[in-house]
Amino acid sequence: MTVIISRTIKAKELQKGLLGDMEREVVIESFKKGIYTVIKGIDLPKNTNTYKIYATTIQGARRILYLVNTKTGDAALLFYRSKNDRIGNNMSVKNPEFCQALIKHIRIFYKDFEAGNVERYDENWRK
Repeated sequence: MTVIISRTIKAKELQKGLLGDMEREVVIESFKKGIYTVIKGIDLPKNTNTYKIYATTIQGARRILYLVNTKTGDAALLFYRSKNDRIGNNMSVKNPEFCQALIKHIRIFYKDFEAGNVERYDENWRK
């Protein structure tokens, strides 16, 4: 199990500095707990699902969405949003704004992945 964070998505979704480091930790640790909801996605790549996780942070409630490879279990961060955000409030295919952003973020992830512009965190990431 590896959590992969595109540097472009990191710049869009996570804050900079110490607060961003804390958010990154929430992203990684939340996925490791394995408590998620599989949600429908639009035009998902083969052998992938989208997993939504609810997290509580010092900044408030968050919604995290990962693109997960069903063969390897590796997860790519797509969204890290406040529950009060227009996308974070309704991460479903019924929300057209979410659908557009989902397609865009999947494209961004794969572009960064192919260019090696990603950070990888496995289960031993703190050691």
